[in-house]
Amino acid sequence: MVSYIETAHLPVAKIESYLHHRFSDKRLELSVLSPNGQEVAVKEWFLVSLEEIEQAVEDLKKAISR
Repeated sequence: MVSYIETAHLPVAKIESYLHHRFSDKRLELSVLSPNGQEVAVKEWFLVSLEEIEQAVEDLKKAISR
């Protein structure tokens, strides 16, 4: 699934940091094999609904606009 969410010119690094912190308890614990055969822990995958993501972005927008 692909969805586009308007972020109103929020800094990308701030969005990423906020989402990683907010969803840290929903991070998937898994690893994949890299092209060279090395096992790599995946830290960018979370098990969350689209609604949770949309709410998190709205909360971040409100917090930054204060």
